[in-house]
Amino acid sequence: MKYLFLLLGILVMSCSTPTSPTETFQAEISIESNLIKDANGYFHLDVVRSNQQTLHRISLNTNYDKSTRVEWFANSSWIYNHMGFDFDVPVINGVSYTSPDDGSAQTMFAPVIELVGDTVTVIAVSGSVADSVRIVLD
Repeated sequence: MKYLFLLLGILVMSCSTPTSPTETFQAEISIESNLIKDANGYFHLDVVRSNQQTLHRISLNTNYDKSTRVEWFANSSWIYNHMGFDFDVPVINGVSYTSPDDGSAQTMFAPVIELVGDTVTVIAVSGSVADSVRIVLD
């Protein structure tokens, strides 16, 4: 009988909640456009005139310690016609994941020549946090 009480005591103690306070995690993200910023806070990308698209990598830094989904949005796209059908092509890849090693993520930004002169807003969203940059296409 005393073994039963001992066993019940061990079970009750192992199921109790810890009394130490837990820290609240405050997520942070920051886009690194890898471009030069002007005095107005806009970044500038020189569009390569000899190619249909200019490929540029955009990075994101976070304080995450595990692989986390990041969604990317841009307020610009271009039309691709294939076999008589028009397709709306975004200028940015829509999803990436952070590295559990350093919390960084990357995506590709690929505007076309027809967008030269436009200013594109790029937004990264992860959970309830977001960051954005504005890129002028020169």
